[in-house]
Amino acid sequence: MIATWMLSALLFTALLGAAALCAESALRAAGRPTRWPWLVALVASVSWPLFAPLARRSDALESVAITLPTIQVVPDQLPATMPWTHWIDVVLLTLWAVSSERLPSSLRSLRVGQRRCGQTEHTDPSVTRIM
Repeated sequence: MIATWMLSALLFTALLGAAALCAESALRAAGRPTRWPWLVALVASVSWPLFAPLARRSDALESVAITLPTIQVVPDQLPATMPWTHWIDVVLLTLWAVSSERLPSSLRSLRVGQRRCGQTEHTDPSVTRIM
């Protein structure tokens, strides 16, 4: 479940990036600002994976769907091992948690590196705004 969600989010973000790149070249040729397609692509790439699972659970579909009686099928013997997709989900969630935990310290070390190179907050405002 997590692996398919991550893969669809990655594919959607890649398509948004390609669309933003095409829009940037078209806007650049027209002599217009090129930051807006990238801003839209960034916002959509972050918000779509968060809100897409919620859209599937809308109440509009429940009014059309027919509820069938539940049938429970119990296997004769339970498998001794977990399915491989479960382990992929565990690995992906672990990597995501570790990388999320490491991000603030990486940004802090980047800022310290800037100070060591002689850059201060007044030398490059575009970089210091994201810190």
